[in-house]
Amino acid sequence: MPGGRKFVRLDSRLHATYKVIGSDHTLRSLTRNVGGGGVALFTKTRLAPGIIVQVKVKFPNREKPLTFTAEVIWSGPLILEGKDIPPHAFETGVRFLEVSPEDRAFILRYAERPPGAA
Repeated sequence: MPGGRKFVRLDSRLHATYKVIGSDHTLRSLTRNVGGGGVALFTKTRLAPGIIVQVKVKFPNREKPLTFTAEVIWSGPLILEGKDIPPHAFETGVRFLEVSPEDRAFILRYAERPPGAA
C-alpha cells in the first residue's frame, strides 16, 4: 500500500498495561487502535522512540490478556484542549517485536472485523 499502512487498524478502546523494560513500574492504559503491526496507546508520559515496552491488552471474549514486547515508534501530546492548556495525556504508537504467531493471528482477525461486530 504505497503511502499507507501495511496493516488495517481498528479504533478500539481496550484496557491495557505497559512497562518499560528495565523498570519495575507497570502503568495502566487504554488502546487507541489495534492492528497487525502494533497498537497505539494513551500514556501519561511521552515515551522516546526506541524504548522497548512489555504490553498486556485485555480483549473482549478472551479470558487471558494478550502479552507482547514492542518498540515505541512515536509518541506525542494528545491535544484535547486549547493550545494554551497543557495536554493531560500522550498517544504512543508501538510496533510488535515479540508476539506469538497465534496472538498475531488473533489481532489480525480482531482488527479486520466488520464495524459493530463484537
